[in-house]
Parts: sequence; structure tokens; C-alpha cells
Amino acid sequence: MFYASPVPDEIPQPLPAEPATQTNMHLGRTLGEDEFKAKLEMTKAFCDTAKSYVQISTAGLAVPLLLKQAVFAKDTGLAGLVPWSLRITWGLFLVSISCGLLYQWLSMRRLWDQYHAGNRTLENMKEPGYRLTRFLPQTGSFNLSYAWLGITLGLFGGAVFFIIYAWGIIASSK
Repeated sequence: MFYASPVPDEIPQPLPAEPATQTNMHLGRTLGEDEFKAKLEMTKAFCDTAKSYVQISTAGLAVPLLLKQAVFAKDTGLAGLVPWSLRITWGLFLVSISCGLLYQWLSMRRLWDQYHAGNRTLENMKEPGYRLTRFLPQTGSFNLSYAWLGITLGLFGGAVFFIIYAWGIIASSK
């Protein structure tokens, strides 16, 4: 028999063999110490990578203006129309930044939820750290790879359109 946890793990786990009472009935699977440490280290590594992508994308928002200033040797700002390639570049970098921040929050939230779900009982399920907050997205069934895909596609797509923009700026300066 399998239980339905409010924050399910990737694989359903069987109920414990001991009889459930008001005090010992856990509402989730308890993470072992080694499993928790391994998940924490992997989550930190992925979050550090996501943080790097966010920093690169943030810098990518300003680089086109610096390039234009360097090529024309004066501060041209955004006078006139903004080229389509620059709009797409900025849009993709903003997608990368948004997905990176979302990934970092969701991955740490998932680990938090998994850790506390194993210690959630009927007695403490209303306390901070153990309760499920209304209107806050639950991370149990969301595949974090979608957020990671948004980070990667936004970053590399923004880089491609930046190259197109830079080529147009350099070509127009001759």
C-alpha cells in the first residue's frame, strides 16, 4: 500500500510497517542523512550554475549598449528605433534570468519540502516549516528541467541574437 504525500517524492514509497498512531504517523517519506546530504550538494551545484547563467544574462542586457557606444565612439543611447534583434536579445536574456531565479527557488523549495515532509506529523502539520502554505506553488510534480531549459535556451538564444545585432551595428558603422 502506498501513501499520498502532500509533497510527493519522485517515487511513491510504502507505508511504514509500524501501526500509525496520532504521534508517530509521518505524512511523508523521511530522507536519510546521506540521501539528504547528497541531494543538498547536488541542489547547491545546480543552483550555482543557474546563478552563473543569471549573472551572464544580466550582463548581456547592458553589453549591446556598450558595444554601440564603443563602435560609434559616442553615447548614442537608444535614440531612434530599437532594432528587432536587440529586442529579441533582451527578451531572451530576461527569459533566462526569470527561469534561473525560478529554478533556484523551486529546487531549494523542493528540498525543503522533502526534508520536512518526512518529519510532518498530524501534531505539527500546522506549524511553520511543516504546514503547506496556500497559494504557494508546490514543487512535487513540477519537472525542474523545464526551468533549466528556459535558462539555457534564453542564454544561448540571446547570445545568437546579440551576434546578429552586433553584426548589424558593425556593418552600419562602415
